[in-house]
Amino acid sequence: MTRRNYANLCVHAFRRINRSAWRRRVFFAFGCLFLQSAIAVAHDGQAPGHHAAEPARTAPANVVLHDLTLTDQNRQMLKFKSEAVSGRIVVMDFFYTSCGTTCPVTTALLTQVQDALGPRFGRDVHFLSISVDPVIDTPVRLRTYARNHQLKPEWTLLTGPKASVDKVLEGLGAYTADFTDHPSMIIVGDAHRGVWKRLFGLPDRDRIMKILDALLAARD
Repeated sequence: MTRRNYANLCVHAFRRINRSAWRRRVFFAFGCLFLQSAIAVAHDGQAPGHHAAEPARTAPANVVLHDLTLTDQNRQMLKFKSEAVSGRIVVMDFFYTSCGTTCPVTTALLTQVQDALGPRFGRDVHFLSISVDPVIDTPVRLRTYARNHQLKPEWTLLTGPKASVDKVLEGLGAYTADFTDHPSMIIVGDAHRGVWKRLFGLPDRDRIMKILDALLAARD
């Protein structure tokens, strides 16, 4: 993702955060400025100081879907493999509600994919956002995050007991001991066919849509 595209995505994310959440908007604006600097450093060939500065890249992924019980933003308890994923085509990302840097930007990127999918969103393609800070991220906090970022109700946000969430994250290759250092990563795949791709950094909307279109076409 170029610095210009990143700046445009930050603007898109800022506009989607509800005006009533003004503290989060201010915090997010400063976070975007910091990450813009990190991306500039990475582009200049110096060592980046944050996962978000990594260049976007895509690789095949081996994932293990553990069927542990998690809880969504509506307090509904879901078995991760058999109910939350359930053989669907899914897009998964990893976040925590107090994050003011990469998480809201990734969420904004995925809202662009959400909008581009139109009626296929929630019907043919399902979004799962998994908290990497389940101790703090209660269902109420998840629901507030979804409202602040104007996520559609079909978008599932997940938390749960820390041991269960950590095991799920391990199976997806997304666990870190320090949750604030979690990788900037999106997983896209077809659970029924066992085909998965891992997208690192901040890919653009069109790259994600191309993968989803191919997965959907393979089911036709």
